[in-house]
Parts: sequence; structure tokens; C-alpha cells
Amino acid sequence: MNYGDILKNSIIPEWQTKYIRYDWLKDIVHQMGVIHQLQKSEQPTNGTDKCDNKYMLKIQAEDIDAYFWQEVKMDVEKIHNFFISELSKLLKLILEIETQCDVLENPKHKEQQAIRDNMHEVYKTLNILGNYAQRNYFGLQNLAKSRDKYMNANDSTTVLLELVQDKKFALDDPIEHEQQRIEKAFAKLFKVDQKAAKVQIEQYVSPQNNAEKQRVQAATGNGFTCGVAILLFANFIYVMGYSLIEYGNNVIIEKHMLALKVMRILFCFTLLAICLGLNIFVFEEKKLNYIFIYELPPAQITASYRTHLKYCFIFLSILSFCCTCAVLRFYLDEHLVSELPTVSYSLLFVSVSSLLPAWAWISLPLLYPLFYLVVIVFQWRSSQVTVGKYILQVIGKQFLPWKYRVAFPIFCFGDQLTSVSQLFSDLADLVTVGKCPTIVTFLCLNIPTIIRSIQCIVRYYEKKLAYPHIVNLVKYLSSIPNTFLNFMWVKNSVVWTNIMIAGRCIETIYKLYWDYWEDWALLGGGVGAQKFASQPQKWQNKYICKRPSFFPTITQIVAIVFNFVGRCFWILTTYLPLFSAKQFWWKTFGVCIEIARRGLWNVLRTDNQQATNCEDYALTRYIPVLLSETERQLLQQKIQDKEKELQCEKEEEQLKLQNKLDQQESNLTIVHEDK
Repeated sequence: MNYGDILKNSIIPEWQTKYIRYDWLKDIVHQMGVIHQLQKSEQPTNGTDKCDNKYMLKIQAEDIDAYFWQEVKMDVEKIHNFFISELSKLLKLILEIETQCDVLENPKHKEQQAIRDNMHEVYKTLNILGNYAQRNYFGLQNLAKSRDKYMNANDSTTVLLELVQDKKFALDDPIEHEQQRIEKAFAKLFKVDQKAAKVQIEQYVSPQNNAEKQRVQAATGNGFTCGVAILLFANFIYVMGYSLIEYGNNVIIEKHMLALKVMRILFCFTLLAICLGLNIFVFEEKKLNYIFIYELPPAQITASYRTHLKYCFIFLSILSFCCTCAVLRFYLDEHLVSELPTVSYSLLFVSVSSLLPAWAWISLPLLYPLFYLVVIVFQWRSSQVTVGKYILQVIGKQFLPWKYRVAFPIFCFGDQLTSVSQLFSDLADLVTVGKCPTIVTFLCLNIPTIIRSIQCIVRYYEKKLAYPHIVNLVKYLSSIPNTFLNFMWVKNSVVWTNIMIAGRCIETIYKLYWDYWEDWALLGGGVGAQKFASQPQKWQNKYICKRPSFFPTITQIVAIVFNFVGRCFWILTTYLPLFSAKQFWWKTFGVCIEIARRGLWNVLRTDNQQATNCEDYALTRYIPVLLSETERQLLQQKIQDKEKELQCEKEEEQLKLQNKLDQQESNLTIVHEDK
């Protein structure tokens, strides 16, 4: 982008005629360059015609050059006069602010608020005026450089400096000096040092710049933690993959299956948390109002996905390191030192892993969520743990589906649980130390299904609509027969196994239909898309998405394909003849694929909810678009200022009342003494 475009984008509409005529002056410079090139192309000969042409071109170039500097001088005077005029107005306001600060020794809150607002506005206007002067001066410098380039000269900068020698707009001192006056007045009024005053004023005046700086810092931190997490996680995968590839049905995997299931639970829930952070990132970028849809507490949770991802990556790093040390300790305990896999920093890992037993390494990552849970419980009434309270409340309502209204976050979290039902089975194995009865495993696998089924029944009684609620209930119930494969009498019977697999195929087709047709309202269907059936002008695409959408068609097609792959991944684990060690890793990989699929499902399901309010989870007809981070910060700042103002008014009223009571008591005392 050239400077002319930059200048156009930064022009203040009210001051449009006061800026440098950059494009016009650039055209003059270009004409000078053309004439100069023509002058150079005229070769010296004995003929008089070409000499005359060269002489005429030289005169023409000199005339245009003089005209150029004349126009530049006019613009310099115009900019200077306007700058002085605006600065004079601001100087009067600054003088008034300083006078008010000197006169009011103990101003009331309302007076402080009014003076502070005036300071902010004047400071902001000074910034704008300084930016105006800076843009114009840079434009003049660019024109001077262009003239030197086209004319093969080097005197433009000197001439320009002579033109702006006494012009205040070419200096930064006037703006900085007046801003310092405001900072001193602010420091005096609010009894802080000048440095703190500058920080507070700039936070209000340029919240967007501060937000951008915070975003850059957060992105840098996330990038670093993500890199460390990937490195350590890759080491862990290599260690486990080495055991699987080199030794097949390895004693490490067979003997320590419970420990590996702990790792699977931790890694899968970490992946689920990372997917949640990425979902919020997408919602922020696409302006999906997830705060409204998921009924989040806006003051504490908005724009927190960067911090969320950072802590997820930190936890993933700790988890990967501890699990790698635990696996290496398994090798040491089994006296398989010669078979230790060669990993990055292997000597460091082996040395560290020998410091603690394997169970201690596996337990260490559990301390973080346990600590967070304790903090939430002990600070339940504090505003610092609002997010934690929200999560615990959603989980609690999830397991009491008949007692609470099935809001969108309850429904959505229930669907997340259906994607990690395998982890409930792992948890049952851990509690029973690997001796969990088959019937208990069967029930644990169906806990999410039962929860969602009850929620569908509750929704049916609320809305009295068989479609979609009863039909959705049948979808969840169709997944129960698949869990019978855990019973030995089913596994040992070819007939029953084939029946279960056939049922699983029907279930997969049913769920694919529901994902595409109802949850995402794609391929022309869905309760939500019916609202736009007669409004083709609002369709995203007449074949894929017959409703408004925040995502392009190609994204929806990719989601359709990936969702199909994720739903059908169970076929690999069912038909591939794998022994238990590999079966464990295939199941783990399948759970990870399902979590990733569910994360993508969340995005398009929320998009459908934003566009159509599908199934009327939100109590309003339309869902507003999400405000940007800067807008939410400003709104939150205004709310806090209003609360402070109300609090100060309340304190002033109480003080007046107390003074009145004291005066009455004093009068009564005087009367009593007189008597």
C-alpha cells in the first residue's frame, strides 16, 4: 500500500480539506519526472532542432518545479494555520482544566468524573491532532524524496526544511508538552504520580492499541507454550510408539494398562479443553455470540480463549513430561534398561524418571485440576472464580437433567460427554483396579446416552413437539445396542456380533443425517432452515446451506467430509484384527478423532443457533452479533464507572444523613444543657 492510500484511510472526515493534497502534488512530481526523462533522451547533435527541444524541455521542467514548490508552500501554510487554530482551542481547554484542579481541593465524585472526562477528550484530541500533523509531514517528506528520485537531485529535503522551519506541526514538542500538562493535572487531581497518570489516561484514550498489544503478547506466549507442548508430546508418543512397534504385545503396555488408561483420560480431556479454546477463537473471529448462546458470565469469560489455550498448553507440557517419565520408569522397574527407547534428551528423561515411582509421575498432573477445584470451592462467593463456578454448575445440572431447564450449554455439554463415553469406562476400571464387572462397564458407557435421553424427554414435555425431540431421543437410544459388544456372550457369538455391527451401521447413518440435517441445518433441511425456506436471498448456498451462515461453503463441505470420517472411524477398530496393545492405541486414536469431530460440530452447531435459534433454546427470537473485544472492554469500563458513581453517591448520602443526625444530637445536647 502506497502512502497516498495510507493517508486516505487515516483522514478525519471533518478535516478532509485541511490535509496535504498528496495525490495532486504526486502527479506534478510525476510530470517533472517525465519531462526530465525526455530531456535526457534528447541526444546532443549538430542540429539546432534537438538543441532547441532540449532547451525548451529544461525551461518547462524548471517552470513545473517552481510551480510544485509553490503548491507545497500553500499546503504547508494551510496545515500550519489549521494546526495552530486547533491547538489554540485545546490550550484554552487545558487551562480551564488546570484552573479547576487548582480551585477544587476536595472535589466530589461527580466533579472528578466530569474533569476526568474532559481530560480524556482533550488528551484524545491532542493525539488526533498530533497524528494529523505527523501524517502531513511524512507526506511532504515522501514528496521531497520522490522529486529527488525523478529529477536526480538531492536538494529537496533542504528546501522542505526551510519551508517548515518555523512551523509547529513539524515538531512533536507542542503536542507532548500539552499532554504532559494534562498528565500533571490528572496526577494532582487523583493523587497519583505522573507516570501512573499517563498510563491511566492512555488506557482510556487508546484501548484498541492496548488490546492489540495484549493480543500480541498473548499470541507470543501461546506460541511458545504450544511449541514446548508439541515437543514434549511428540517425545511421549515416540516412547509409546517405540514400545508398540518394536515389541508388539509389549509387557509394558500389558502390565501397566491401568496407568495408560489414566494417561488416556488426562490427554483426552486436555484435548477437549484445547478444542474448546479453539472454538471460542473461531466464535470471536466470526462474531458468533457465544456469550449469549452459552449463557456465559460476560464480565469474566469474554476474550479469555488466549489465556485458556495458554494454560491448556502448559498443562499438556506437564502431562507429556510426567507421562514420559512414568513410561521410562516402567522400563526401569521391569529391568528393561537395554530396551529403553532413544528419545530426545534421553539421558535427562531417564535420570529424572528415576527420582520418583511411576504412580507418582502419573499423579502429579492431577494436582493442577485438584488445586483449581479447591480454589473454586473455597472462593465460591468471590468474583475471581466465576468461570469455575459456571463450569461446575453446568456439570451439576448435567447430571440432574430432570430438575433444570435444558438450556443450550446443558445440551451442548451433554453432547460432548457422548463423545468421550469410553473415558467413563476407563474411570470405572481405575476405581475397581481393573476388576470392573461387565455390567458396570456397560452402564458407564451409556451414562452420557442416558443423560441426553432424559434431556430430550424434558424438552418434549416443555415444547410438546415429537419432532425433533422424540426423534432425537431415538437417535441416542440407537447407540445403546453397540455397547453390548462388551459382553462376552456377544463377542463369542458371530450372529450377535453381526447384529450389533448392523445396528451400529444404522446408528451411524441416523447420526450423520441428524448432524447434517438438524444440528447444522445443511443440505436444505432442519427445523432452523425452515424459517428461511421462502427467503432465498438469505441463503448461503442453494445446494449446501439454505440459511444465513458466518462460514463459506468450502468450510461447510470440509466439515461434512470430516464429520463423515469421524463417524465411520469405528469400522477400523471393529474389523482390523488387532491384539490388545494395538487395540488400546486404536481406541485412543478413535477417541481423539471423535473429540476433534465434536469440536468442529460445535462450531457449525453454534453457527446454526446464531442464525436460526434452532429448537428455541434462546428465549429471544433473534440472537445479536457478538461485540468485538475492544467494544466489550469499553462497555465493561462504562459499567464499572457507573457502579463506582452509584457507590459514591450512596456514600455521600449516608455521610449527609450522618451529619444531619449528628447535628440533631448536638442540638438536643445543647437544649438539655440549657434546661
